[in-house]
Amino acid sequence: MDHDRKLSQFISATGSDPGLAQDLLEGNRWNYEAALCDFQKLRGEAPDNVKPQSGAPGAGSQTTTTTNGSHYNSQHEDVHPQSPSPTRPPLCRNKQTEEAPGSPSCRLTRGISKAHGNSSLVLRARNEIQNDEYHSKTDDSCFFLETPNFTFMLPDMSVYPEDFQDFLERDLIDNATLVALERAGFLNWWTENNACLRLYPLVTTGDGNCLLHAASLGMWGLHDRLLTLRKALQDMLNNSVVAQAFKRRWRWFQTLINKETGLVYSEQEWDEEWRNLLKLASAEPRCKYSKPPKYSGLETVSELPANTDDEMDQYESLEELHVFVLANVLRRPIIVVSDNVLRNADGEALAPIPFGGIYLPLECEPSECHRSPLVLTFDAAHFSALVAMETTPAGAQTLADDISPPVAIPITYMTNELLPVHFTADPGPQFDWDADLDDPKIVDKLFL
Repeated sequence: MDHDRKLSQFISATGSDPGLAQDLLEGNRWNYEAALCDFQKLRGEAPDNVKPQSGAPGAGSQTTTTTNGSHYNSQHEDVHPQSPSPTRPPLCRNKQTEEAPGSPSCRLTRGISKAHGNSSLVLRARNEIQNDEYHSKTDDSCFFLETPNFTFMLPDMSVYPEDFQDFLERDLIDNATLVALERAGFLNWWTENNACLRLYPLVTTGDGNCLLHAASLGMWGLHDRLLTLRKALQDMLNNSVVAQAFKRRWRWFQTLINKETGLVYSEQEWDEEWRNLLKLASAEPRCKYSKPPKYSGLETVSELPANTDDEMDQYESLEELHVFVLANVLRRPIIVVSDNVLRNADGEALAPIPFGGIYLPLECEPSECHRSPLVLTFDAAHFSALVAMETTPAGAQTLADDISPPVAIPITYMTNELLPVHFTADPGPQFDWDADLDDPKIVDKLFL
């Protein structure tokens, strides 16, 4: 049993504080029975006499207060006799705590808390995300993840003392990416006229799965530790009914790039390139790190892999096609903010960077898609989530008083040139890649 599951089971069985549960398990080298025995001794109980506490399976409903001050009711369901652990119930807002709109306390505040206090909540959210599947109304054989239109926001850090604020920013915000993209004129240029809020790239683990980590952070504030998004991406790219449409869109996109350089692939080479793209999307690790990569300050106990001093899994890095497939998995547009060229230390251009632009879920029914985009950055061969920070203007006590700029992002560069939209053309299954490429009438129809 892994450490996360042991911790969750221990908390459910004893009703103990997550911090105490963590200490007891770590002090007993994660021996569950020994930690349980120590807990019984602390309570002055005889061994094997631990009764289910509030929050344990079968203990009824429980009200949990999160770090942002909001309250949730958790109603436990009956556990199947053969189930090793109880099904984690969905979170629902406690209507008894809701206040009248416009009241000063109606605007929820968020804060910074210790990781131990959030570990069980994070693990519950992670498991619910993993179990959510969405089946399209138009095609039951092509499924997606059920991803509500969530967008993570940083809490307002300006309310803290300056030294603590600096610590939080260093721990949570990828300042290297922020400075590089702002200086290059690709990020936050829209704040000069107060058109939109400033956006911040979050520190994201660099283990080859940074695209999916960044997407998960941008929606839920959690890394994709269980590879939920990566497995969904791999499954859609390999097994869905639109897999061949992805291949055609990619081949057309790559053909235009090859044409600019005079490169021509044979059919065998096209097939080999496609197999490599499928291989890159695998959820199986490529190798292991002997030294763990840097973790984001957004980590909690439930997010950190067990035994962080041991070897760490390293995954294959992903390409533009995988961003497009992810947009379809989420049924949500993705905007990637990136420089156009890779530069050396002196700022000289070395190679083009093709990731920047807009990725639309073109293989999904428009009525089933979310309109709010997920925004990521790509810098130094690394993806990060790009999020806003909550702000409260001076004197504002309610949502109606908040006159902050909108949380939005322009779909143009600083020069007012539109961002490129990737993989827009599907030539169709009847397209002849030898004859039709030389027909201007057919080719012209594939351009927007």
